[in-house]
Amino acid sequence: MKIAIVPNMQKEQSAAALTEICQTLRTLGAEVLLEQDVLEQVLITDAAGCEKEPMLQACDLVLALGGDGTVIHAAKEASVHQKPVLGINLGRVGLTAGLELRELDQLKRLLTGDYRIETRMMLCVKISSRNHQYYCLNDATVCRGSASRIVDLSVCYNGKAITDYRADGLILSTPTGSTAYALSAGGPVIDPDVNCILLTPICPHSLVSRTIVFDAAARLHISADASEEKDVFLTVDGMDAVALNQGDIVEIQKAEIGAKFITMQTYNFYENLIRKMPERRP
Repeated sequence: MKIAIVPNMQKEQSAAALTEICQTLRTLGAEVLLEQDVLEQVLITDAAGCEKEPMLQACDLVLALGGDGTVIHAAKEASVHQKPVLGINLGRVGLTAGLELRELDQLKRLLTGDYRIETRMMLCVKISSRNHQYYCLNDATVCRGSASRIVDLSVCYNGKAITDYRADGLILSTPTGSTAYALSAGGPVIDPDVNCILLTPICPHSLVSRTIVFDAAARLHISADASEEKDVFLTVDGMDAVALNQGDIVEIQKAEIGAKFITMQTYNFYENLIRKMPERRP
């Protein structure tokens, strides 16, 4: 079995954890694949170094070593090649991770097939004026720049205008992303097994404004007042913001592919949520 490892080398524990994981997998008889620059940083001699795309094409599965951001980014890249991902948590929450660092003894189950694969819905996001599409596993955000001004946004559902907002922005999220930015903005928690698209306003200038849950087949179009006085940006899964021009329309719909996550745990989504995000008390 060929196992690719995608680590976040900025994490303090990454180098030591990566070395231990590589040794464990090699002992189990797996072939370990790493990006060449990562291999040079840790000086591991029993792993093969290669470029990212050939590595994802050649592997049987991917281990993502880091926090939720690392796991989400790796899962999106692996989804293009339909490869499953197992997250190993080095972050603070790790809702998308399948193992904690203390549970590395469970890696042997990868070689015996003793695990389940869950497919998570993703979004396909496009900007009308550009020939590019983005895959989104958590959320896509249309929001204002750094100036303290609200922005006017219009939403169309399946080609028909449905509502306008005056707000700091809008969050379009998947069920996986319902426990991320959308949750902080007052949105509901959605089970990842439920395919739908959530629209959550950010600090709306309104007495009553709640998250709207659309069916998975919805086609949403977001337009914003992106004048010189009101810079507006699209951010997908927390990556670099893309400035929107006046007249740009952001199109969001369910992606044709999904992200595959390896899970070894017996507890369900809600048990995991409560375990990793306990109510803070003074």
